[in-house]
Amino acid sequence: MKRWFWTGRRLSWRFVAMVAFVTVSAIGFDFAWRTLVLPFEALTIYAVLIDITLAILLIGLYSIMKRTSRSRSR
Repeated sequence: MKRWFWTGRRLSWRFVAMVAFVTVSAIGFDFAWRTLVLPFEALTIYAVLIDITLAILLIGLYSIMKRTSRSRSR
């Protein structure tokens, strides 16, 4: 579990990507909240659905790229 946060003496890329994803999601939510006329509950539901979809896509792409790089290195 420590590898998720630290690699050697630095922050791991997984942790940095997770923080960047959460930050971009929060900025996108704030922008949508200020520009769209939607009830807060509906906006929150849409934001959560979009975040879950993007997280699944990113995790899927990561696993595909990892498998591809393993097969090339052999």
